Amino acid sequence: LLDGFVSEEGTKRPVSIIRKGGVIRVIERQRKLFPAISNKAFNFCVERLEQARLLRSTDTTLELAHDTLASVVEKQRSAEQQQLAEVRRRLREGYLWYLDSNRTRFFDREQLAYVEPYLHKIAADPEWRNFLKASRQNVVAEENKEKERTARELLLTQEKLEVEKNAHK
Repeated sequence: LLDGFVSEEGTKRPVSIIRKGGVIRVIERQRKLFPAISNKAFNFCVERLEQARLLRSTDTTLELAHDTLASVVEKQRSAEQQQLAEVRRRLREGYLWYLDSNRTRFFDREQLAYVEPYLHKIAADPEWRNFLKASRQNVVAEENKEKERTARELLLTQEKLEVEKNAHK
C-alpha cells in the first residue's frame, strides 16, 4: 500500500482523495496506484497509518508524513517494481520530449523494444499509448524511407555500371 505514496524517483507522492461520510476514495486517475486493494481495505489501512502518524491527510490529499519514509519504501521495492518504475519514467520522459518537440520526436525501435514488454503490467495513460502508437508508425515510415533510399542508390549504381560497361565496349 505504501508504495502508491512513493513516486518512481523515490519521493513522496501526494494522492488526491475524496472524503465522504467517513469513507476515503482515491480519485479515479490515481486509483491505478493501488490496484490490488479494495476500497474497504484501503480505508482500514489508511486509518491505521494515520493513527500511527505515517500518513498525513487533508480533506483532499493523503501523503507520507516524512520524506525518509519514501526512501525506505523505495529501497524495499522488488527488482520488478524497480524495472516497472524505470519503464514508467522512460515513457513519461519520452512523452514530454514528444510534446516539447511539437509532436515530431518519437521513440526509436530500441526504445520501443525496451518498454513494450512491460506495457501490460503498467497503467499507461491513453496519451502515452497514443505516443507509442505514433512512435511505431514513425519507425515503420522511417524504415520504409531507408529501404526506398537504398533501392534508389542500388538502381543508380546499376545504371552507372551499365553505362561504364557500355563505354568500355
